[in-house]
Parts: sequence; structure tokens; C-alpha cells
Amino acid sequence: MIPTLTRLYELIDPFALCYTLAEEMGDDPAAVCDGTLARSRVYIEGYSAEGSWDETVILLEELGGYCDCEVLYNVAPQVEEAEEIADPRRDWYPDDEEEDVPDGTADSVVGA
Repeated sequence: MIPTLTRLYELIDPFALCYTLAEEMGDDPAAVCDGTLARSRVYIEGYSAEGSWDETVILLEELGGYCDCEVLYNVAPQVEEAEEIADPRRDWYPDDEEEDVPDGTADSVVGA
């Protein structure tokens, strides 16, 4: 893992940041982005220790995240790669549709 990404993990949970942004911004992040890190800031200020905002922004920018949609386009793939290495079973983007999960009734059991 590159040092910038390692330091970012020490300050915040970048996976959770990217996941939150993906949920909030939908299928076309660039269409709803205002060119700032406003959404990221809300997450970071709620998550991290006081005073780490400035350092977190520097790290996001070093990774290519100058606004919220760029966090998704540039930072998220690097975080996703690090997460896959750490835990290849972890889901990345939120599902748009709920999975079909059997409810325990006889009708939901395969072959019933």
C-alpha cells in the first residue's frame, strides 16, 4: 500500500467514505458533484479526530480526490484494491436492488 493511502487509513476509514459517497451520489457522481469536498467533509468531520480535516484533504488530493466525484473516480479504485487485498469478500458499491433471500417459508425453499 502506498504511504499516502496508509496514512489516510490512520485518519479515517476511506472504504466507508467511498461507500457513503457512492450511495449518496448515485450512478453519475459528476452530475451531482458541486466541485468541492462538501460530502466528504460531512463524513470526515463526523468520523475523524478534530484537526485532521486539513491533513485528510491533502491526502485525498495526493490520491486525485479534489472533489467528491474525484474521490469516487480516483481514490476509490485505490481503496478498492487495498480492500480486496485485505479482504477479498468485502462488497464495494451498495446494491441497487435487494438480494432475493429466502424467508424460511416452504415457498422460498428451492424445489419446494
